[in-house]
Amino acid sequence: MLPGRTISATEASIHFGELLMSARMGPVLVERQGKPVVAVMSAEHYEGLTGSGSPSWQDWDGGAPCVDARLVIRQVAAPDETSVHQIWDAWGKAGTQLIAPALLMYEVSSPASRGF
Repeated sequence: MLPGRTISATEASIHFGELLMSARMGPVLVERQGKPVVAVMSAEHYEGLTGSGSPSWQDWDGGAPCVDARLVIRQVAAPDETSVHQIWDAWGKAGTQLIAPALLMYEVSSPASRGF
């Protein structure tokens, strides 16, 4: 795998270690169904683009909660779990903008197709 290359999400998943090594030499674009979804790059390259120090999600103050597959699956598969529904309701009432990983639909549909 060469830096600066475009690869499929499937190839990225299968060859993740190689993807990380390549990304340290130069950004690698990952596509899903022929459309770019993410660029994987070294932390140094990222810092050069953003002009910031090492990224830390704890320090991120973007304000938008990131919804992951576990929360979405629990919302659907565990209708009696009030804590999950309370979170969704609070976000809805507050008009909270949510963000999600680019591959959220895959992450949710994969376990759903296997019956959780």
